[in-house]
Amino acid sequence: MPELSEGPTPLALVPPCGLDEICATFGDIFGYIATDHTLDPRWHTEFLDRIALPFPMPLSWDRRQTVSAIT
Repeated sequence: MPELSEGPTPLALVPPCGLDEICATFGDIFGYIATDHTLDPRWHTEFLDRIALPFPMPLSWDRRQTVSAIT
């Protein structure tokens, strides 16, 4: 009987610790905060992306409606 391998060793994801590491990992959001403390629309353009789902998925709170893309 062949021996089963353990497979690849999983990589440990280490979360950032502290504000400096968060900014280094995910980008400095403070450059996108307007003087009125709202988020500059550039942040959405530069950090979010819209992707198509492989098939329409029903909304959990209203199964009559479906979504075909997410942001």
